[in-house]
Amino acid sequence: MSGIAEGRLREERKTWRKDHPFGFVARPARLPDNSTDLMNWDVTIPGKAGTMWEGCEFSLTMKFTGDYPATAPIVSFVPVLWHMNVWSSGRICLNLLNAADGTWHGQWSPSITIKQILMAIQELLANPFPAGARPDVEKLWRADRPAYDARLAREADLYRKRAPEITVIE
Repeated sequence: MSGIAEGRLREERKTWRKDHPFGFVARPARLPDNSTDLMNWDVTIPGKAGTMWEGCEFSLTMKFTGDYPATAPIVSFVPVLWHMNVWSSGRICLNLLNAADGTWHGQWSPSITIKQILMAIQELLANPFPAGARPDVEKLWRADRPAYDARLAREADLYRKRAPEITVIE
């Protein structure tokens, strides 16, 4: 593991513990021996209040390389979310995570933080953009908005956090 990547991720972790958005979780994964794996993080993002995703919780993974922060992490939904900006592999299609390398007109910068990435993903859920990640989803969005909205509502129901049922004993 690169010393620069490791140092940056340790700082990110420390900063996250002190200041992170309510309902968000981001932490390094655990290895089989229960040690911390700084290069792979487990993440939970809440659905944004006031949107169809409110009350939902999404699980993601963030995979960092030894080149981080020069290169963006790979961020994926687990399980895969049906959304026009999520490839069928679960990977997120977001300019913020793409390098400006001539083919992708991305916006990745080493100064972007884990907090900024996760908040951008939360925003992307509610405000998708046609990007080509899921042509079938985008086609439905363009051709039949009511059907698209209904399908997205069913998807949201799969991720909605349910309050535990309380059994009243009389």
